[in-house]
Amino acid sequence: MLFVNGTQRKERIEICKNCPVYVATTGSCGQPLHRIVNPTAEPVTLDGVTFKPCGCFISAKATLKISDCPAGRWPKIVSVETRKKIAEVIQRYETNKFINVEDRKYLTELLRDLDPRYTPSSCPACVRNELKNLSDALNFGEYVDDVIDQIFNDPVTDSNQLQPVTEIPPTISKFQQPKKKRTRKPKK
Repeated sequence: MLFVNGTQRKERIEICKNCPVYVATTGSCGQPLHRIVNPTAEPVTLDGVTFKPCGCFISAKATLKISDCPAGRWPKIVSVETRKKIAEVIQRYETNKFINVEDRKYLTELLRDLDPRYTPSSCPACVRNELKNLSDALNFGEYVDDVIDQIFNDPVTDSNQLQPVTEIPPTISKFQQPKKKRTRKPKK
């Protein structure tokens, strides 16, 4: 439901590959993981549009319908107004911890427009999951940054700091081993 078709994805990737900001060695829009590698990335001006390269890996970002090029070079699948309205709905949901009827109707219509096979659900967990998926897709760059922050903030264990194994598993006796399959000889 949130993914573009193969033709749209290839078109987006080709546009990025022809952009002077594209970094071919990493396949990213500008420096990858920009907050870590280059936190003070300077804005770039191309064709009169000033923007900050997002640092996203294009092969992943190009698959999401709701994603957009920071320079505005991709064909619009989801309008700017729709993206703003989705952001407002998500913000209201995060503030109130529930979704009201009007917002749910709007999201149902939006998701049906994005995917004609979409069937709405009244299951609260399913609705929360839809909202989380929309939020992650809408904020793809921030989502990637959060994942990278988690990776970098996890404590690194040194091999010298590892604790020795205190419990040794018992050996497998011949009775615990899987039985061999018997094959019968064909009758004559």
